[in-house]
Amino acid sequence: MSEFLITSVFIYVIGIFGLFGNVNILIAIARMKPRLKSGILVGLLAFADLFCIVSELQNATRTLLHVQSYRRECFWAISSYLVMTEVQGLLMTALSFDRLFAFAYPFKLVEFRYCKTVTVPST
Repeated sequence: MSEFLITSVFIYVIGIFGLFGNVNILIAIARMKPRLKSGILVGLLAFADLFCIVSELQNATRTLLHVQSYRRECFWAISSYLVMTEVQGLLMTALSFDRLFAFAYPFKLVEFRYCKTVTVPST
């Protein structure tokens, strides 16, 4: 077996677990209607991660089918994936700052607007 086949199979196996977990998070958040920004951030992060996993599965399928693409075609095929990985990084940063403020000031009500929480790490 070639290295590409083994890598693609591992991507599928790990991707199935990731899809299962992210879909369950999205279903739980849709049922509970989160009122806190941390719940909203976790939901957005699960959606972004779900998008990235689907993109990885697409790349694994292209590898299994031996689809060769040139530089321009490859760039446009993965450009949405590249953008979503950056969005994931920003969401993780926003979520980590939200948890930091929750631990640093547990009794003080620190009320930041949701838009500021998401846009501060991106500047």
